[in-house]
Amino acid sequence: MSNNSDGVREDGMVLKKGPWTATEDALLAEYVKTNGEGNWNSIHKNTRLARCGKSCRLRWANHLRPNLKKVAFSPQEERMIIKLHAKMGNKWVKMATQLPGRTDNEIKNYWNTRVKRRQRQGLPLYPPDIHPTILSTPTTFTSITTCSRGCYSLLLFPAPPPPQPPVLLPNSHHVSLHLNDALITSPSSHPS
Repeated sequence: MSNNSDGVREDGMVLKKGPWTATEDALLAEYVKTNGEGNWNSIHKNTRLARCGKSCRLRWANHLRPNLKKVAFSPQEERMIIKLHAKMGNKWVKMATQLPGRTDNEIKNYWNTRVKRRQRQGLPLYPPDIHPTILSTPTTFTSITTCSRGCYSLLLFPAPPPPQPPVLLPNSHHVSLHLNDALITSPSSHPS
């Protein structure tokens, strides 16, 4: 069943938007307890919960899951986020697998807040003992950009490869050119 742009499903049910009620939370929690996580679009059929599947999935993952930590990040968790970001960049879901009870969304929010605060204070993103290894190639330019919603991105541009000297082989039946570490051989137009 698909939804149209007005939030009305094909079967006529109007999908609700906005804050969740305690009753809706209870319906969703009971459904997941009985049926397990997954197949989020079937919830409205089985519970008559007037929410789309995506809304149900996000509500469960970010608010209702029993193993969620609902306290501020510990200093150890903050350090782990900084180390993980230095290693893998903005891979929030992968980071969440390393921090039990934490969601990708709250890790992303923590990081973006840190970037904003450190940028405002003129401080580096990483402490001196943590070095970003996001790219395997050297970087030449780093910048922080802001999107219209206030989120931040760290941009790293790879350094250009060093120029390759031309290869000249006199009296040869072929000419070899090195282009980006690839050897290309073509027949010579000049006989020896």
